[in-house]
This record gives sequence, structure tokens and C-alpha cells, in this order.
Amino acid sequence: MFVTETRYRTSIELSEELGVLCVYAMEVHSHLGPGLLESIYEACLCHEFDRAGLAYTRQQPLPVKYKGHDIECQFRLDLLAEQSLLLESRLRLGSLLNFNELRLKDGIRRRRV
Repeated sequence: MFVTETRYRTSIELSEELGVLCVYAMEVHSHLGPGLLESIYEACLCHEFDRAGLAYTRQQPLPVKYKGHDIECQFRLDLLAEQSLLLESRLRLGSLLNFNELRLKDGIRRRRV
């Protein structure tokens, strides 16, 4: 019998991983500054993830169910990093990155839902 073990990350592990992702976001922001389109920051952040060898999915569709029905609404997650960290969407542990701040650290909001 083949058994696979499911391992859930602890909140400490998730916080550490989110901290690493924020370092890359700060790197992007320090080079570009505030005020550009979100898609530019997203593309540059993905470039940093590629260089670091981080797994991510960009613009992943997220199904929406309403009263048992699939709703066609084109909802997409900006970035799903390492299969558990969402950037901008607030599911599980997420981070909202506001690149329109002079200092990116002033625009980072973390939330656990």
C-alpha cells in the first residue's frame, strides 16, 4: 500500500516564507519606485522569483461558487507563491503589497484569515 504524507506548514514557516517574498518585493520597489502599473511590479517580482528558483503561479483563475453554482466572474489571484502564499489576495496567509508608497514597508499588510 502506498501512503503519501500531507504536511501542513506551521504559521511560523509561512511567516518566514512570506518574509522572504517581501524581501524580493522590496528589491523590485527599490529599483522601480512607486506609481507604476501593478502589472509592471508583478512582472518584475516574477523575474526575481525565477532568479531565486521559487515556485509560483501568476494570474491563476479562482473559481467562485455561489449557492452551489459556478459563477463566471474572471476572478484571478495575482501571485500564488510556493503553493500557499498569496500576494494581494487574502486567503489563508496573504500579503497586500501597495507599491504606491515611497517606502514599500509602509505598504505591506499581512493578514491571516
